[in-house]
Amino acid sequence: MGKYGIYIGKVYNYDKRSAFPSIMVDLPCLTDGTWSHIHGMSSRPYSIIHVRWQLVGSVFYPFFFRNDQGSIYFPDGMEKGEGLEGWYWKSEVDVALKALKEGKIKGKIEVFESWEFNPHNDIKPFAFMLDIYETRRKWQAEGNPAHKVMKSVINYMYGKTVQSLGWKFDRYGNIESPSNHNVGYAGYTTAGIRAKIFDAVMQAPDQIINIVSDGLYSLAPLDLPTGDGMGQWKVNEYDGIIMVNPGVFWCLTKLECEPTEQERQEEFFSSNYFQYEGVWYETDTHYQGYDRDKLKPIDIVNKWRIGEGGTIKVRSTRLVTLASALLDEELYKCLGSWREIEMELYPYPKGKRIGKKLILIEDKPADGLEGTIADDVFFMESPMSAKFKRSWEKEDDDSEVLIDGVDRKVYNAEHTDSEL
Repeated sequence: MGKYGIYIGKVYNYDKRSAFPSIMVDLPCLTDGTWSHIHGMSSRPYSIIHVRWQLVGSVFYPFFFRNDQGSIYFPDGMEKGEGLEGWYWKSEVDVALKALKEGKIKGKIEVFESWEFNPHNDIKPFAFMLDIYETRRKWQAEGNPAHKVMKSVINYMYGKTVQSLGWKFDRYGNIESPSNHNVGYAGYTTAGIRAKIFDAVMQAPDQIINIVSDGLYSLAPLDLPTGDGMGQWKVNEYDGIIMVNPGVFWCLTKLECEPTEQERQEEFFSSNYFQYEGVWYETDTHYQGYDRDKLKPIDIVNKWRIGEGGTIKVRSTRLVTLASALLDEELYKCLGSWREIEMELYPYPKGKRIGKKLILIEDKPADGLEGTIADDVFFMESPMSAKFKRSWEKEDDDSEVLIDGVDRKVYNAEHTDSEL
C-alpha cells in the first residue's frame, strides 16, 4: 500500500488477465534437464540468482526479504551492514537492474552467482493452458456460463504446484511431498508476476495507491499492454477511492444524480453508496471476513476526521468448521452452525508499511491521501533472506495470530468474500 486515505479524482485500476497461467505457459519441462552453477548473471530465463542490495530513493523496492519467522518484507537493504542478500528468480533481478539503470531507484545491486536450468527439450508442459484460456474467451462471448469453470481450472493449477497439504512419510521414514508440489514452478510463477507488477509500478512509483497480487491502483495512467489476451492488462477507471489497507478499500464511481428512494431502501445501501462533500458515489467494495453492510466507508472516514486512535469493531458471521470446533469444547457444540463474533479493524497503516507522518497520534487522511514507507524495523538474525519452509519443515509455533481461537490463516481460508 503506497497511500491510504480518501481521494476524489481519477483512479486507474490495472489487472493482469490470467496472471498466473500467463507465466506458467512458459515453464520448461524438467525431465532429463540439468542445473549448472555459474559465476555472475545467468542469461537463461529459468535461473535463480544470488544478489546483495542496498537501495534508496524509492517508495517501493524490488526484492523481498524473508525473516527467520517467515514474514515477508520489501526493505531497501540499508539497515544491515553491507546490505541484504537473497536468491531470486532471474525475472525479478532483471527488472530490478532495469530500474537501477534508469534511475528509478538508486544504490547498488551486486550479482554473485547463478544456478541455471538447461532443459533437455523444448516442451512447455503448461502451454495447453493458453488453449483453455481461448476456449474460455469464446464461451464467454457466446454467453456460455461454463466459462467460469474454465477460469477456475487454469487459475487453480498454480495452487497445486505450491500445495503443501497431503505430504506423508514413506515406508523408510522419508518425506513424500504432495504429487503436484513443485517449489521451482511455484516460485518462478510468482516471481514472474512480481516482476511484471514492479516494472509497471516503476513507471510512476509515487502515484501508486496499492498493489493487489496481480493488479494495482494508480493515480496516473500507465503505459501497459492492454487487451483481452492472456497476460495483457484490463483497465478500469474510477472517480475516487477510500483506501484503508490492501484488503479493505472502496472504489468510487460518481453518480449523475442522487440515489432514488427505491435505491435508498436497498438492503446494503450504506455499503453500496457513499456521499462526500455533497456528491454521491456508487462503491465497488473490497473486503473479506466482515458481514456486508457492517463495515461502512463513512465509519472509516469519520474515524480519520477526528484523528482518533484505536480500532473499529466490525461484526463477522462465520461457520464453525471442524478446524475451529476441535479447539474448544464449547465451539464443538456449535459445529456446523453459524455464529457472530466481533473483529477489530485498525484504520491506519502499521507493520510492514507505516504512514510517512505517523507520530504520536494518527494521521487525518479524510481529505486526501497520505503516503506510506516501508518500515525499516523488522527482526532478522542474518543478512541473508531465510529459506522458504514448507509445512513439513516448520516447527510448532504458538505465536500465530488467532481470531476466535483459530489460526488467522485458517480463518481467512474458510472465509469467502463478504460480497458473496
